[in-house]
Amino acid sequence: MGVTPLRKPKREPSETSIVSHARAALNQLPGVNFARNNVGGMHNASGQFVTFGLGAGSADLIGSVTVHVCVPCAPRNPFRNVTIARAVALEFKRPGKVNTPDQDAWAAQRRAIGWHVETVTSVEEAIAAVERARAL
Repeated sequence: MGVTPLRKPKREPSETSIVSHARAALNQLPGVNFARNNVGGMHNASGQFVTFGLGAGSADLIGSVTVHVCVPCAPRNPFRNVTIARAVALEFKRPGKVNTPDQDAWAAQRRAIGWHVETVTSVEEAIAAVERARAL
């Protein structure tokens, strides 16, 4: 009678891995461009403390999506089709995790000026969020 070897439980992918895969997938979509936003600080060679990123609470991926809109124009041509870029921010969380107060505040500030901001847990959710951003 043989012994069945114990298998380690399948580990969920890390948040960093999900962000990396999502960025790669999103940047293959037409009219979409995202960059990783790392936030932090460190001392430089001169000993000065230097901060980087978009600040406390800012999202993991910052980017834009092209959106086609019809806008009012001159009297002879009352409407015109225009292509614009809409700012999009995606915060990634592992399932069951929630945003910090800093993240909620940062997101609210960006939404107030027209950004599309969402918290997502997977590559598929990130793609769906970008499609919602396109819909204005």
